[in-house]
Amino acid sequence: MNKRLTTILIADNHPLMLEGLAKLIESDAEYSLVGQATNGNQAMELYHTHKPDLSILEIKMDRLTGIEVTKKIKKVDKYAKVILFTMHLELWAILSAKKVNPEGIILKKDTTDELKIAIKKSCCRLSLLLPRNK
Repeated sequence: MNKRLTTILIADNHPLMLEGLAKLIESDAEYSLVGQATNGNQAMELYHTHKPDLSILEIKMDRLTGIEVTKKIKKVDKYAKVILFTMHLELWAILSAKKVNPEGIILKKDTTDELKIAIKKSCCRLSLLLPRNK
């Protein structure tokens, strides 16, 4: 019997981050990358097209922020799962992100192993909201 793959959408306005994230996801046999967006509007379009199991969104993107995209996605699909990721450790970023109830907030300085754990926990609906001090 074939196991269903977890579908993932990613969005970041930095091509290097987007490419690295895509390679990380594509290297795992449990996941299927269904879309890559470089801004919030594209992320919304791809979400509506693919209805991914999980969306991984940069907080600070052009056109619509990851926070705005998360709010819109969760308004139309209360079961949508989102991980927000950012390089910003400032309180405004974390508090703004928490208001839209993502499954997780990951820092760009975190390791790939931490991101993999966040993806697994998010797919199981386990909260991963507070950044760790490093």
